[in-house]
Amino acid sequence: MNRQINFFSINLLFFIIFNSLLYPKDSQDDLYKISDKILAKKGNSFEVLWYYKLNDKDWQGNGNLKILGKDYLYLVLPYMEVLIQKSLISIKYIEENQVILDYFNRTDSSNIFSVLLNEFDNFSVEKSKIDNNQLILSLIPNNEIGFDFLEISANVYSHIPKSIKAISGDELEIKVEILSHSNLNKPFLLKDKKLNANEIIDLRE
Repeated sequence: MNRQINFFSINLLFFIIFNSLLYPKDSQDDLYKISDKILAKKGNSFEVLWYYKLNDKDWQGNGNLKILGKDYLYLVLPYMEVLIQKSLISIKYIEENQVILDYFNRTDSSNIFSVLLNEFDNFSVEKSKIDNNQLILSLIPNNEIGFDFLEISANVYSHIPKSIKAISGDELEIKVEILSHSNLNKPFLLKDKKLNANEIIDLRE
């Protein structure tokens, strides 16, 4: 009888330890901490490897992502630039030499930039695990609109993000691998920046 009790106790202890590692109770808090790192008031600059797939077309290349708090974001890729300044989003298509201006909807769960700047507000942690000093969070949406699935990895101690993956059905997939991170220099330049091109299309009018 004692052997059975000890065997049961050992298995129960193993189960508790295993689940505490695989599904930490404070995983939602970890998500908030990662978001706080991304949206630091002093600003961040990330060198990134950006992968984008839409239907049967995909693209991958290096770029730079600057984020200043919750209101400013500037992504530079070889084929496009995205600038968000509070309620304004400007998108420049390099090859077409064209800039499109529009209102920025920060609650749009189908827009990766809205998801980042809105603190992953419309998503909940489905599961989490720790692997090789990396915290990996799998997120699911709180409603049926937007991405079907998000996965975020970050340093388990500093909560600085390492990668972000977003999937919407079979049509859309975005992967962002963060190659390096530094503090944002001259953050005021992000507030004053404008995207220029031969053709400006303002969808707000």
